[in-house]
Amino acid sequence: PESVQVRLTGPRNIINQVLEKEITVQTEDLTDVPPGTQQIQFIIADLPETVDYQVTPSRRYVKISQLDEITSAIEYEIDPNAVVEGFNVDNVSLNPTEVQLTGDVETIQQIDRVFITIANPQPANSSFTGTYHLQIVNAEGEVLDVNSNVSEIEAQVEVSQPQTEVS
Repeated sequence: PESVQVRLTGPRNIINQVLEKEITVQTEDLTDVPPGTQQIQFIIADLPETVDYQVTPSRRYVKISQLDEITSAIEYEIDPNAVVEGFNVDNVSLNPTEVQLTGDVETIQQIDRVFITIANPQPANSSFTGTYHLQIVNAEGEVLDVNSNVSEIEAQVEVSQPQTEVS
């Protein structure tokens, strides 16, 4: 849940001191919890021994998965309206050219494409640079719940006008 109710009991002056700082509710240690649907408990760490607490709800069922990390090259596609008709895209340079992706094993295995879509509000007739949002999708084009070490990719697009030699 996004929020829980917390009830503190103990000596009033100690509770008043505890309430002056932010109270953080967290999950129990999940280090040795096996993958699958598991019931976990919510706890509050760093409370004085004389203060007891009750969290409502106190437990939740969650899906525990093994974490995986891969490095993936970034692809790009160019929106047909990004460049003035008749002009050519000669080269595209991305910065960075690859990203680190982290997620549960099942989701990482579903990754089909890691890319940006290069678009412009007005079609370009000269080279341009832009920053574009990284997209991570499966084979059906659905966005996946994967963390990336970079979310914005800079693209330098070299545009030229076709030339024809005449005698």
